[in-house]
Amino acid sequence: MKRIYILFIFFLILFSCKKVAEPLIPKVDFDEILTTSVSAVIKGSYEHNMTPNNIVIIYAETSDMISSISKEMNVGGNNFDITLTELKTNTRYYFKLRFSSDLNYYETEQYTFVTKDDDGGEVPNNPVDTVTIEVNGVSFVMVEVVGGTFSMGNSGVGSNMDETPIHDVTLSAYYVGETEVTQKLWKAVMGNNPSDNVGDNKPVDNVSWDMTQEFIELLNYHTGKKFRLPTEAEWEYAARGGKHSESYIYSGSNSVGNVAWYMDNSGVMSHDVKTKIPNELGIYDMSGNVSEWCSDWYGSYSYNPQTNPEGPENGNRKVVRGGCFTHDDSYCRVSDRNDASPSWCDSGCGFRLVMEK
Repeated sequence: MKRIYILFIFFLILFSCKKVAEPLIPKVDFDEILTTSVSAVIKGSYEHNMTPNNIVIIYAETSDMISSISKEMNVGGNNFDITLTELKTNTRYYFKLRFSSDLNYYETEQYTFVTKDDDGGEVPNNPVDTVTIEVNGVSFVMVEVVGGTFSMGNSGVGSNMDETPIHDVTLSAYYVGETEVTQKLWKAVMGNNPSDNVGDNKPVDNVSWDMTQEFIELLNYHTGKKFRLPTEAEWEYAARGGKHSESYIYSGSNSVGNVAWYMDNSGVMSHDVKTKIPNELGIYDMSGNVSEWCSDWYGSYSYNPQTNPEGPENGNRKVVRGGCFTHDDSYCRVSDRNDASPSWCDSGCGFRLVMEK
């Protein structure tokens, strides 16, 4: 009898000490966020190792989420959707999702959307100044990036050797394209379309670095502006969100699927620009969709602080950034670096403009 009692105590202690798997932070992917002047439709899916009792959206006009409103989402399986109404016109909203179980609740990171103006037009989805440029009947938006100092590079888990050493870079202000150069804009300037993934609102692809220089020369002629490719430092600073940076892994989120068309969600093709969530500056697709040429020759980073760096004086290969629709998520990180010959063309490579102030 004593032996049975001891065995009972042993098994009681064993099972009482067994760890219960801690629920993971929910992984969320948004299929679409569509806005009017007074409403927003949000649809998506989630992955989680628990079945939530409900999913609530919490939204507010300020990023501190004070005076927020909560509404329960419609849920079916692992999909959710909601239509928010009675929103203010031409207003930025911040939101996050809360997953609740019997014992705990888990919140996502913060996201954002902007309602349209009274005419139904799109409002620049950013907290800073924008300029709209028109050429041959096609308009495009340039977003101001306020100058500042940031730490360029990465030495953390998952980084590559060429992302080191981390070094301070100071940049003057500039404007950067709200989107990658679209095929519509390319055709308006060049009169042709070299792209493999055809669509007016898709980013132009299959363009070499040399071809971008021909485009920019003609664009400058037609507009009287001074456009160019971003330097690698300008590209990374804008991708990180400039002075509004939240230090995300990808451009605008720590969840790659929210901001990027990449290997796991693209269907091995590019997509229309502005169909994923923008970053902190209201810039789209700096992670994924198509990779983007920079002006710099590819080379090693310096340990020393730099001001408005332009890369090595010469080289054989140009910098390519951002990752594309055929790449895995590691290529979509804001610090990831790639390079290619200036004459190289690929269906997964395009570019983004910078305009000097």
